Amino acid sequence: MATDIMAAQQPWYVKEVPTAFISLNLTNHLVDLTMSRTYINAHMDHEEAVDVLIQKLVGKSEFKGRVNKNVWCNRWDTKL
Repeated sequence: MATDIMAAQQPWYVKEVPTAFISLNLTNHLVDLTMSRTYINAHMDHEEAVDVLIQKLVGKSEFKGRVNKNVWCNRWDTKL
């Protein structure tokens, strides 16, 4: 039920404006913004992690991560 309350506060523009949701802390943050089409999890808020994230976003560094099924938070609506 709490997710339904949060859904009303999600940004309306995520389907109209290219938007990336970047989490620097919570591994299951996607459950808070299920409307996002692009979700990146950096897993930590250290300065080094932010620097690496920016390098990858601008194409200066190759992405070598792997998908973890837990990112979907065991919810069907996070995969829409």
